[in-house]
Amino acid sequence: MVELRDFLQLAATEIRAISGFDRVMIYQFDAQNAGDVVAEAKRQDLFSYLGLHYPASDIPAQPRQLYAQGLLRYIPDLTAPNVELLSMQHSPLPSPLDLSFVSLRGTDPCCVEYHRNMGVAALMVIALVKDQRLWGLISCHHQTPKRVPAAIRSICELMGQFIASELANKVNSEELEDLMRLKLLQSEFVASIAQAEDLKAALTHPAPRLLDLVRAQGVAVCLEDEITLIGATPTIEQIEALIQWVSEQMEDSLFHTDSLPKCYPPALEYQATASGLLLLRISQIRRYYILWFRPEVLQTINWAGDPQAVEQGVSQPGTPTGTGLSPRRSFEQWQETVRLTSLPWKASELENAKDLRNAIVGIVLTRADELAHMNRELERSNRELESFAYAASHDLKEPLRGIHNYATFLMEDYAELLDEAGIDRLQTLVKLTQRMESLIDVLLKFSQLGQTELQRQPTDLNELLQQVINVFRIGHPQSAIEIRIPRPLPTVNSDPVLVSEVFSNLLNNAYKYNDKANPWVEVGYFQADELPAAQPNLTGGRPPDRFVFYVRDNGIGIRERHLGTIFRLFKRLHPQTMYGGGTGAGLTIAKKLLNGTAGRFGSSRSRLKDQLFT
Repeated sequence: MVELRDFLQLAATEIRAISGFDRVMIYQFDAQNAGDVVAEAKRQDLFSYLGLHYPASDIPAQPRQLYAQGLLRYIPDLTAPNVELLSMQHSPLPSPLDLSFVSLRGTDPCCVEYHRNMGVAALMVIALVKDQRLWGLISCHHQTPKRVPAAIRSICELMGQFIASELANKVNSEELEDLMRLKLLQSEFVASIAQAEDLKAALTHPAPRLLDLVRAQGVAVCLEDEITLIGATPTIEQIEALIQWVSEQMEDSLFHTDSLPKCYPPALEYQATASGLLLLRISQIRRYYILWFRPEVLQTINWAGDPQAVEQGVSQPGTPTGTGLSPRRSFEQWQETVRLTSLPWKASELENAKDLRNAIVGIVLTRADELAHMNRELERSNRELESFAYAASHDLKEPLRGIHNYATFLMEDYAELLDEAGIDRLQTLVKLTQRMESLIDVLLKFSQLGQTELQRQPTDLNELLQQVINVFRIGHPQSAIEIRIPRPLPTVNSDPVLVSEVFSNLLNNAYKYNDKANPWVEVGYFQADELPAAQPNLTGGRPPDRFVFYVRDNGIGIRERHLGTIFRLFKRLHPQTMYGGGTGAGLTIAKKLLNGTAGRFGSSRSRLKDQLFT
């Protein structure tokens, strides 16, 4: 396959052979409308312009718009005087005649002076339009006036159209290989994200994949308030400020620049690391961003003369006044060192970034659908299990009560007929039925927890806790445990019945599992800004008007190795005969009230603190 540069060089050579011009150049425009001479065919004695750079100001906006329509411009003699076709004094037209599309129309004085300074006396320009955009120009120069027959001009124009049509198909092998490599890397990367459980881990490990995706030297992954840095990047504080600035500028999901310090002055502090920025916004709602960085690269540009020589509104000697432009006089190579810029972002790299966003959004939506389906199935299963537990526990109580009653009758009515062993066995049977009934009551209560609706209302926790303490004292009249309340509790929006159940379970546990001579239990709370330094995350970053409640005591505590089992239903860490027996359901019920129905405390967040972990 013929490479693009070779194809263009061949085209320039053929057009020169057909037209007979001294020099034929092919310009290619960049994104800023500046041009590079990418092909040239000329007389051996002429200075070469191949590889030189021309500023966008060399072709003003108006002629650029005309060229974008695929025009051929031919000026056989730049020294010839302009001739009026029709005097405006005798024109029957209401406005001047538009000669924009006439090939023999007059030439702007600035254009004449510009080409005279290049030593050009005759000119023919053929536009190269690719994908409805001005891709470049074929510029034919001659040192002396030159007459080109209409047939030759038509052939050159046709060749220009052929060259333009081929530009869409001419991708050199290096670009094609590069594009295929990026696409392969992207597909592997997206596949790894789709299989991963953790989005952050999938994006940042292994780190080079995210960098290679757009050929960057540094990347920052921002997921809400957490920023992960990879490679050479600014600091987290600088990235926070940069995200804020870019989010106010961007209208699309993608923002990119290869000269960040020029549009964002604070970036001068880290130009060596991040003169180039490519920012991808993943979500319009959540704070999800990926920022790629490229370092400053000092570039030397070979200009065809000093580009600053073209000034608005200033005329050089010999230039007609009133033209508004002054062409430069020198077109010899002029070198400029460009700072505060990185290597530009290629179109394939920008497409890779957009495709990554689409892939992430698609994966997240798919997982959300799967999670919603699983949640629906889980809710249905939980309802069935709760209904079964309720029905089973309710139906089991009647025969169990019958066994208990008959065992009691046997002991009362036939005690004289039974020996001591028989009496002991009946007493054991009665105790077993009583325990079985207690377990069924717990199961029945546990099954009903998920079926009750929250009844939130403003609740004074001082009054509620006092009611719980009164009930506790009635149930344990011999208890000497001290109940401490360091300061009045706040009023919160909650379900008072369920909150009472939580406090009741924790107070009973504190009393039951205490072997000290002077037992005590304390009920209190922290505001977010009052939390101990060792426990900064209990509020989950909530505002300081939120509360963390605790219940602590000086009882036996729970060893760390048991923390994973104490919340299991009917699980006891001690034999049935120790610490007053019990079913092992109190903490399970308390946990389900707190964690299984989020927000029962309204504006508070509950915590089983020293009661569980001392």
